[in-house]
Amino acid sequence: MPKVTLYDIARICGVNASTVSRALRNDARLKTETIERIQSVAEKKGYRPNLAARYLKRGKAEIIWFIVPTLGASVDWKSAEFATQHAHDKGYDLAITVHHGDQKVFDRAAERMMQGLSAGAIINRRDIRDLSALDPLRKRNFPIIFIDVPPERSYGEGLVVTTDNEAAGRELVRRCIDAGARQFMLLFRRGVNAVERERFTGAARELRERGVTWVNGITKGDGLDWEALDERVALLGSSQEAVLTFAIPHADALRRKHCTIGCFDDWLGEARPAERVIVAEQDYETIADTAVDRLANLIDQTDGSDHPLARIPVSDYLTRKSYF
Repeated sequence: MPKVTLYDIARICGVNASTVSRALRNDARLKTETIERIQSVAEKKGYRPNLAARYLKRGKAEIIWFIVPTLGASVDWKSAEFATQHAHDKGYDLAITVHHGDQKVFDRAAERMMQGLSAGAIINRRDIRDLSALDPLRKRNFPIIFIDVPPERSYGEGLVVTTDNEAAGRELVRRCIDAGARQFMLLFRRGVNAVERERFTGAARELRERGVTWVNGITKGDGLDWEALDERVALLGSSQEAVLTFAIPHADALRRKHCTIGCFDDWLGEARPAERVIVAEQDYETIADTAVDRLANLIDQTDGSDHPLARIPVSDYLTRKSYF
């Protein structure tokens, strides 16, 4: 016989899952008759609280999951750090789960959320293409907020918190031009996700409006005519890794140019082979706080998800110089 879940009790009683959860821990915010009715149905159906419910009954904070691809990237570990602090302020414990871009690990996390091991989740689905494991959670109105990389299909704009990537792409172009760049090499893989496409779109539009020429370094590859490129060239990509993947094989050619690099998040080590690196640093604290706030509202049902998609401006543009 299938195990009776909190969501089964909610369906029978005609209420949402969070109301059942509150009733089972005698939340004073509910009417007495509501608590008694839900507890009666739960007893008759043989419902047994899961681990999360037992924690709640002992008076511990509710648990929300923060699901990220890695703890090596700034957008992941810095956002997780700020989210932990803000979640604690709201009375939640935050558990960090790393999926490493592994579809099986991601799907397993979704399955465990179905078992009631969290009150809600904040998800960075970077490197995960298939989100179908989340469909059963959506049907049960399980609270989920996406950060950084939006889902490819509509989950509701109010469920996404990300950087204003198009505006940041434009600003990186402006900063590189101010630094002397007269031609650009764009290194965005537009087919990867919405973030890459938005950053590319912003950069390309700014260049077009300014009448500045650019080359697609991803498609050109080793076929570039370096002699034909302007002496003051800028490389733009989403990350240090993306830029260096292109720059290292062409380091000698770049050293003969006055090269500027523009990228997102951070740059570790020397600016070489460029003269300078301009880094668009995302506002991790605002991203994390906004995501936690929206998730808490969904869990508590203090509002719906009809507010607009949250696009957070970049917090700062940092320059690192190298002279050679």
